[in-house]
Amino acid sequence: MIRILKKILQIALDQFNKWFFHLSIKQKNFCIFSNDCWGGELYRRMQLPYNTPFIGLMLMAPCYLKFLKNPHKYIEAKLEFTSESSYQLVNELRESAGLFPIGRLLDIEVHFLHYNSEEEALEKWNRRRIRINWDNLYVKFTLDKDYATEDHLKDFDSLPYLRKICFSKTSYSDSKSCIKINNFVENGVFMFRACMKQFDIVGWINEGKLQFTGFNKLRGKLLYYSLFR
Repeated sequence: MIRILKKILQIALDQFNKWFFHLSIKQKNFCIFSNDCWGGELYRRMQLPYNTPFIGLMLMAPCYLKFLKNPHKYIEAKLEFTSESSYQLVNELRESAGLFPIGRLLDIEVHFLHYNSEEEALEKWNRRRIRINWDNLYVKFTLDKDYATEDHLKDFDSLPYLRKICFSKTSYSDSKSCIKINNFVENGVFMFRACMKQFDIVGWINEGKLQFTGFNKLRGKLLYYSLFR
């Protein structure tokens, strides 16, 4: 009986935490471009529809920066599939973790890491790409993995997106968009948790702010401990 009550309380607390996070975000019709599962985790935690095709997939840094420089061209392109990646790192991952679909949009690759088939990847990509709100874009990038270099950071900094953020395990004082993250991890889902202590994710969505200020720091701590206690 005690175990059942604990389970009920746990479910209720989880729902309250998700509601609290959802309530903190003032505007919810936005689209996130993300090079890994970080963006999908944000939508999931906020209990919002996936208003982006960048869910359950990843792009290597060279392809991701190509995409960001001309997103309309690639979003409007036909998604096709290939049996082998041009990136050795991806081919090794498919050998160790199991085969997953590799999509091609013109000259870039999209790696559907969490999809079981090409049919599933194609259906969800096409369904979600039409949800993109081009007037309210948020862009996230992560260095120190997936062939990313400092030159990619320079390219990212020069992109004309109003709301963009880059995470790294190194500090770049000359970058306006990059934040050093303690306990840096390559996994996008775990990175979402790691960055919440140092990055004002609610302030970024609501007002475009990257750093915590005043009450926002307290709000960030409450969100972190309620979601990841």
